[in-house]
Amino acid sequence: MALFAPLADGSSMPNIYAYRLAPSAIDRVVELLEDNQIAIGWSELDEQTALSSSSTKDEIRQKLTALYPQLAAQKRITHGTNQVWRFTQELRVGDIVIVPHLGKAHFLRVTGTPIYLRHKVKDDTAIRRDICKLQTIAISDLPNAIRQGLVFRGHASVTLEHIKDDVLDFLGLDPEILAEEEEAARAEKLMNEAMGSYVIPAKDEIIVTRKHAHVSEALIRHLQAKGLKVVNTRTGGLAPDLCTVCATDPMLFEIKTGYGSGDYLKALGQLLFYEKLRGRTYRKLLVAPTGIRQLAISILADFNIGIIEYTETDGSFSFSWQ
Repeated sequence: MALFAPLADGSSMPNIYAYRLAPSAIDRVVELLEDNQIAIGWSELDEQTALSSSSTKDEIRQKLTALYPQLAAQKRITHGTNQVWRFTQELRVGDIVIVPHLGKAHFLRVTGTPIYLRHKVKDDTAIRRDICKLQTIAISDLPNAIRQGLVFRGHASVTLEHIKDDVLDFLGLDPEILAEEEEAARAEKLMNEAMGSYVIPAKDEIIVTRKHAHVSEALIRHLQAKGLKVVNTRTGGLAPDLCTVCATDPMLFEIKTGYGSGDYLKALGQLLFYEKLRGRTYRKLLVAPTGIRQLAISILADFNIGIIEYTETDGSFSFSWQ
């Protein structure tokens, strides 16, 4: 599983927000982050209205007006409506939330859809979302653009789209790799829906040699030495062994530890299948030990499958592109 959960709605880039986590003007940062959650407040709002994807802004506004007449008199209902809408409707799984608190900035990634905890209504933290923690950094150590973005008053949250590139760069998130991870996740979801569930009967224990993993690790180093961006998108066993991220010449790699007919026939099907599933054109490459016959190589070439042969010497691998 990738460290950064892919987005859930088809967009390849996360949105960036800053949140205070102080519902009813009470600091709840520590307790919420201990629960690996964030909350928005406005907990008197009923669960159905708060969580339903069919709720409209006008419905939320009307409910909040009835539930919080004192805030309506202070003309704060529009603010509350916008905050609830952002938290429940706009904030997506995969988005990044930054919480400034006591001189530190907590970088979080949203991992769950909105939930409603009835026993937290009194604390005004009933409307929540699950998160995972990425980093906690002293605000003084942040780049100037991010520090400035975290200066906001009078709002429970703000969007930081204007410094998205700064945040992704600071966190070391490559937008192309994020997009590649998301694409693999969509492919896995599609396959799971198409295939359904099945049972694999128990088998006797066997010892598995990690030759495939050793070849994969060596190939990654080989490709990176060529200046290529490499991702391992083998999510759920439903994606190629390796991909390179490149706008003009993306590549798919299928690694085999043998060179028999079963190996290259299986690789042929996998590479063609994955390319079709992803809906884009790739340079497709079979990575196998030296020994594939020339006839097989020429037939694979007719399917636009290239060959990378590898040899192993004392645990080290060398690769030859055919």
